Amino acid sequence: MTREPVHWITLCCVFLTALSASVVLVPPVSRLAAHADIMDRPDSRKVHVTEIPRLGGVAIFFSFVIALLLFADFDRLILGFLAGAVIMFVTGLLDDVVGLTAVQKLAGQSVAASVAVLGGGIHLDGLGDVFGQGDVTLGIFAIPFTIFCVVGVSNAINLMDGLDGLAGGGVAIASGTFVILGYLSGNHPLMYLGCALLGGVLGFLRYNTHPARIFMGDGGSLFLGYCMGIFSVMLVECGESRISGFTPLTVLALPIADTIYVMVRRFREGKKLFAPDRSHLHHRLMGFGLGHGTTVTVLYAVSYALAAFAVVSYRLPDYSQLVALAGLLVLFSIPYGILQTRTWCRFVRSNGNFGVQAKDISILIILLAMANPMQHYLGFTAIPLLLFVLSMTFIKKRNILPMVLALFLLTVSSLI
Repeated sequence: MTREPVHWITLCCVFLTALSASVVLVPPVSRLAAHADIMDRPDSRKVHVTEIPRLGGVAIFFSFVIALLLFADFDRLILGFLAGAVIMFVTGLLDDVVGLTAVQKLAGQSVAASVAVLGGGIHLDGLGDVFGQGDVTLGIFAIPFTIFCVVGVSNAINLMDGLDGLAGGGVAIASGTFVILGYLSGNHPLMYLGCALLGGVLGFLRYNTHPARIFMGDGGSLFLGYCMGIFSVMLVECGESRISGFTPLTVLALPIADTIYVMVRRFREGKKLFAPDRSHLHHRLMGFGLGHGTTVTVLYAVSYALAAFAVVSYRLPDYSQLVALAGLLVLFSIPYGILQTRTWCRFVRSNGNFGVQAKDISILIILLAMANPMQHYLGFTAIPLLLFVLSMTFIKKRNILPMVLALFLLTVSSLI
């Protein structure tokens, strides 16, 4: 199958526009939040100890929209996506400003997903060849199942937003991965959307890295979760070549698995499913003795590993990917068990500069990779080089996200 040429210059313009707009918008948005007293105040469940503005999602959303308005071709799919995005963002923003009940938020999320699915024609037709006996089709359940998945992923990212840079960093890694998978499958709309979101989130992370000066709030986290849900459906259904539904599931396995665990635990304990608590993975890791920055670094590394595996294995049959994903989750549970030992907790407490060491090692690896003559795909060499330069400008102590993204793109460039 012959693919249309990828306009790399346009993609870079989309990314840089969103990045620049986000960097410029965050400070005035932060001042607006402080002036309007839209602040995230500390309590027994939260880890920050001072009041912090929580309207960062406004900067992410508008930087994303600005980049698309300047460079995207608007068809039914993009218009449906944007209409749903506006509804999802407004739902989260209302929760940040005036407060919404769980039912009201769920209603807004459902309407947003429904608009994208029905208006944009974005829906899953089947589950793939799950059992190795042929594709499992959804039939009349295709649309409601897709809406359920988008709402579920939206809530998973929303619940992941518990530490400085955690949700934004995880979404940035996933967005970069969706761009790569979009290229591999000839899915150009996904590439443009992914670049716009990646730029908007990286610009925001300049201010959200620990210690954060601004939070994204529900307006940001629900919007990012909505994008992850719709991107997943687009990856499976809208490309020139087929991608398994388990590929995006692998990319987003960490927030999805954490959400399922938390919901099951709350149900068994008779608690409200959407009542906030400290049972999430990041809370438990900090309870084992990991510091704030180190916890985020560890979860970045897990997200990176899952994303890398998704790119490497995207050609595998559906049932093979399902088995491999289950094996990965079991594999990742082993170090989690080790974390619970007293010996590990003592080691972590006595090595508080773990995040700084990881950053230095990442710099060395990226510099070596850039010198590798095998990297002859200029498109995928220029992007990680750009991210590396940005990381030297924006990176703060213990934040290795830009370097992780650069290393990831360099790694997969040899596979394309």
